[in-house]
Amino acid sequence: MTEQEFELLSQYLDGELAAQAAQTLRKRLLAEPELRASFERMKEINDSVRDAFNVPGADTVPACALEALQSAETRTNKPSQVNRAGWGLAVAASLVAAAGLLLTTPEWNQQPGDSPAADTLLADALEHTPSRGDGWDTLADGRQIRSLLSFPNTRGGWCREYLMSGENGTWRGVACRNEGQWTTAVLNVEVISGSASEYRPAGAAKTDEINSFIATHSSGIALSLQAEADLIARKWQ
Repeated sequence: MTEQEFELLSQYLDGELAAQAAQTLRKRLLAEPELRASFERMKEINDSVRDAFNVPGADTVPACALEALQSAETRTNKPSQVNRAGWGLAVAASLVAAAGLLLTTPEWNQQPGDSPAADTLLADALEHTPSRGDGWDTLADGRQIRSLLSFPNTRGGWCREYLMSGENGTWRGVACRNEGQWTTAVLNVEVISGSASEYRPAGAAKTDEINSFIATHSSGIALSLQAEADLIARKWQ
């Protein structure tokens, strides 16, 4: 694996790739076994680091840091440069631990208002519609959907990334299947550019949120079209 490929996989795991770059990489992972093996090794390491912080008390400031801060409030003399540095490191370490915990536990049941988060037409399309790289499938109410990819999640189920276009705009989201129902876990509004067959993200931060969710909650690479078709035929069992 080249240094460029290493950086690319690292950015994908961190949710830093733009939508198009992430989609291109997922296609490469399906087609290149060596790159896929490297990705799986990197993901194992990433998961191990995440799990190390996902323990009770990881988001709590250490007692020694709290004592140091409380002691500093009562002092009249300025602390030495050495002591200030020590306190800074202790507080910084606790904040890193808290940030690691918060970033690795996004909400799985996000339900934005006035959006196609959990409607039956969307759920039915996700249940039966295969993924595609372009074009749209039209729902009964006139909205259009494009399923982009399917992947296994860390809960032992399945998730799907999709686009949904309607009169009020375009959404890009990820829905996960739980007890036979598809529920959107993360959803962002997109801005249509040109025509219904083209779109661009409303903002990089929102695009990263989708990529970050997939990188964090996928337990493997995206399914091939054949594997996905077999799952649809078996009703995702």
